[in-house]
Amino acid sequence: MQYRYSPTKQRGTASLIFVLLVALVITASTNEVVKSIRNSQEIGTAVNATSHAATGAWVGAEAMRVYLENLKNHDPISLLALGGDLPIEMDASYGSVTAENIVVNEITPLDHQVELVIVNRHAASKSSAKLHVVYNVTETQIPGTPVDPTPTVNFNDNLTISGGIELLNGGQPIDLSVNGDLDIGGVSVNPINNINATGKVTIGSSVTVDSIFADDDVELANTSVQKVRTLGTLTATGSANVVDVIANDDVIIDASGRFERVSTQKNIYVESGGEGQGVLIAGENIVASQSGSIDSANAVGNINFTGWFDVDHATAMGDINCVSQNWKKVITLSANGSLNNCPGSDNNITATSGASNLVVPSPELQPRVPPTTDIDVWQINHETNYFVEYNTNVNRIQVTVNNVNGLTDGEVYFLGKYNSSGGQPPHIDYLCTSVNSSGICTAPANPTLPLCFGQSLWNSCITYNTGTKTFIVNPNQTVPGIVFFDGNLQLGNGHGMTTILASGDISTEGSFRNWAVNRGAYEKVCEANADHAVSSVRSRYTTAWSNYYPTNLCDVANGEYLPTSIGNIALAAGGINPDTTINPDGSYTGGNISLGSSTDIVGAVLAGNFLTTSGNVNIRGLVNAGSFGDTSSGENSLGSKTTIELSATEDYDPLDIPLTPPPPPPIIVIESAITWSRVL
Repeated sequence: MQYRYSPTKQRGTASLIFVLLVALVITASTNEVVKSIRNSQEIGTAVNATSHAATGAWVGAEAMRVYLENLKNHDPISLLALGGDLPIEMDASYGSVTAENIVVNEITPLDHQVELVIVNRHAASKSSAKLHVVYNVTETQIPGTPVDPTPTVNFNDNLTISGGIELLNGGQPIDLSVNGDLDIGGVSVNPINNINATGKVTIGSSVTVDSIFADDDVELANTSVQKVRTLGTLTATGSANVVDVIANDDVIIDASGRFERVSTQKNIYVESGGEGQGVLIAGENIVASQSGSIDSANAVGNINFTGWFDVDHATAMGDINCVSQNWKKVITLSANGSLNNCPGSDNNITATSGASNLVVPSPELQPRVPPTTDIDVWQINHETNYFVEYNTNVNRIQVTVNNVNGLTDGEVYFLGKYNSSGGQPPHIDYLCTSVNSSGICTAPANPTLPLCFGQSLWNSCITYNTGTKTFIVNPNQTVPGIVFFDGNLQLGNGHGMTTILASGDISTEGSFRNWAVNRGAYEKVCEANADHAVSSVRSRYTTAWSNYYPTNLCDVANGEYLPTSIGNIALAAGGINPDTTINPDGSYTGGNISLGSSTDIVGAVLAGNFLTTSGNVNIRGLVNAGSFGDTSSGENSLGSKTTIELSATEDYDPLDIPLTPPPPPPIIVIESAITWSRVL
């Protein structure tokens, strides 16, 4: 296929557009182009440059090749819409260069041949030159490399940690990411791998951290850190110590620990000698008071020693002001400005003023982009086995079933009970196709399966509060499978082998333990083996659910479990109801998860809004809080002792959740080469 342009179409406008598009690439690369022409690869073209005009033409040809190589997907064809003579803006000494008579041949959708004439009119030498050039422009699409999920506990808003916290991955520390401020009080915290925060980081306890990255200030007290990167100010007090610091703003060291290397765009204030400092590099001034030791002090501005420090080397592009002329605990003093109140050179000290020192701090830090997770339970509703809602027309809890062996997909049931007989307890909270006004199942005649078991055979396990739109579940056991609650959910004492989703908020009270279905796997989910449950209900559990297994999770014919990403979730809350009759504004609802004392969760905990914990809480899975809901009140808070650990099994991957961003797009690589040329 061949494309041509009209030589008169939109001549003036096209030239301007081309200048805007090409100048940025070509002007910036002209010097590199000239260098490349001198290289061996371009010797052949340089031989042809027999005049000023010819030289400019060949430079223009190479500049055009560089431009074509920097085009985006299929953009060679976009040249056709420009029309007219297309200027190639370069240094005026090369002449006035244009590209004319452009022809684009599509070899394949990813390969093009570009044919054109480079014309250079060199006014100074009163000469001109033309080159007929053919380029091959080849596009290669390299699939984007999916980013493996990182062991990161992510909070998309401020986080306060007021209790002990443990973050572990197979016994190793994991990352903590906060899109906001992080405040860790004077609590016991085990080592943390990396802390990433877009706001301020305040740590007031003796926690050990590998790295801290903050877009705002960092305040450390009694904290041991390998590396700090802050776009704000670093203030260190107590026994804090840091091996490597880079800051955009001031660094204030008022701690007894040691700081091996500090580099900042602004000032360094050493207000406590502590264990001594290593290399200090300030983009402005250094002020060292009290006493202690400094291996090397370096400042673009001035250095002021107001304390009796032991200093090996001090270098300033400004002045150095010393504590006393009798100061002997120094090896070298070198200032581009003056040495004020400083000792002179002797056998042990070298003191130089009017030097030509160059002090360069580390480059200015740029903001980081925190990881995000799109938490919306409605997006994964299609994998639900049991969709639980409250039917206001009949004032009953209603359950829609999908992918459950022995039941019809899409079948709607109501929770009801079968009366006791012969002294036996009733069957409570079973799925019924119809119930009477007393809540007694009238069909089917025989019990199918319960949604959950109560704490005793005579108690219901689930009720609904119409005022707060909350399902209240106090289960001895919950059904193995994926369950969606359309509303708020309050979970009490009990156990579950269930992936639980709620469109509203989730809270736990008392001793609640729940495993994500992938963690239970074949034996517990497909065979309803209840060895995880209390002994009094194990046989009842197996009898009730062994024949009603989730078919999307269980390949019973081959005795295999079918893990799915959603099956790694234990609790998830919040989302945007896609039903516009219910949610016309497309508002995000729910998303708060509050875990009470003695809550034990195996699986991911995904709070669409805020996550709070209190008491002893164990989470063995990924933790994310999205702040997508109403953030006007409340915040993320981890209280008392919270343990978050990531440990995988054959079917359970704590890092694999279905709400992560899609894989990155392909990487487009453009290669352009001159395949034929002729002087006209």
